[in-house]
Amino acid sequence: MPNAEALKALQAGRLEWEQFRAKAFKGTNGKRLTAGRIDLRSADLRYMNLSGYDLSRVDFSAMPEKVSKPKVNGDAANDHVKGNGKDPVSPESSSADNKDGQDALARADLSFANLSGAYLFGSRFCGTRLAGTDLSEANIGGAEFIEAVLDHKSSLRRAKGDDETLFKQCRIDGTDLSGADLSGTSFEGSRLHDADLSGVRFFRARLNGTSWRGARIDERTDFEQADFPEHEPGLDQSEHMILPSGINWTHARWIGDKVLPVFAALGLAICFVIISAVRAAHNGMAPGSVFGLISPAAIHALMIGFAFILAGVILFRRRCPEEVKNFTVAQWVHLAGHPRPVYLARALKGRTEAIASLALVVIGFLVLGFAAKTIILAAACPACFAAT
Repeated sequence: MPNAEALKALQAGRLEWEQFRAKAFKGTNGKRLTAGRIDLRSADLRYMNLSGYDLSRVDFSAMPEKVSKPKVNGDAANDHVKGNGKDPVSPESSSADNKDGQDALARADLSFANLSGAYLFGSRFCGTRLAGTDLSEANIGGAEFIEAVLDHKSSLRRAKGDDETLFKQCRIDGTDLSGADLSGTSFEGSRLHDADLSGVRFFRARLNGTSWRGARIDERTDFEQADFPEHEPGLDQSEHMILPSGINWTHARWIGDKVLPVFAALGLAICFVIISAVRAAHNGMAPGSVFGLISPAAIHALMIGFAFILAGVILFRRRCPEEVKNFTVAQWVHLAGHPRPVYLARALKGRTEAIASLALVVIGFLVLGFAAKTIILAAACPACFAAT
């Protein structure tokens, strides 16, 4: 059952609650805490306006079924609120939908409340206003958010969910979820418009009917083994997701062309064959040979250029995700029928390696161009190069 003193303080008002918190976390007042948290397990807080309250380090868990629940009507409930100037929770609030102890905070207003680091296992947020609410680093494992409303001032940064966490028909527009671990979490028909999903882990999450318009992801966002049941490419608005500026694997897809490695390998082989003839001509061993017009340094430059291109191709083939290597985003979504967020997240993995692969190939072609220019000029004007 919830700590009677804590519940009374919360119902009395913000000043009384802050005073209780100050006493509870000060010194050695361990009797007011359970496992380092204020115990409000299975407390019925529906319809209470907790806007601006500091509810960090509070345990809102559902009590195990074998533990008897506190009464909400009659003398027991009146004892909690006696003398605080407020009416006790109405008998209607103790209806059968709360018999499992998991209806705490249903229809509550928690706007701008501070729940950072709160332990919310088994709590239920049904139709709850969470505008501006700070849920950063909160443990939301087993919590249910049903038709809850969060906005751009709300935060779920570094929050931790699990396979029993549910977001159903929620509006999570503009909310900061960066660094959150939502592995196994279920999203059913929820909106994540303009949400910050940088570094969010959706590993094995169930993402049914989720809308992603304007959601921001980065190379740390993880959709590995995420499930997108009944995926509708035209309805999830994922084409409007925002990626970090700069190069990713989609910009380097042309490096995977089968012609490029053949071109680089063949060019290297030819250079190895003719370098000995060029050296012989310059050492006077083959006077009058056409190879005498070619500088050994130019051949070495060609070899370096081909080697750079080949290195870039090898790096691409080893490190580029298979999804990006084998499909364009349009093919992945419309032909293969796979979810776009998975492709985009994979395209951002190892962006440094994508940049390195692209840089190696581009530098290789620049070196080839410089070497080819030198050879052409030397052949066109031998006297000019001999004079220098």
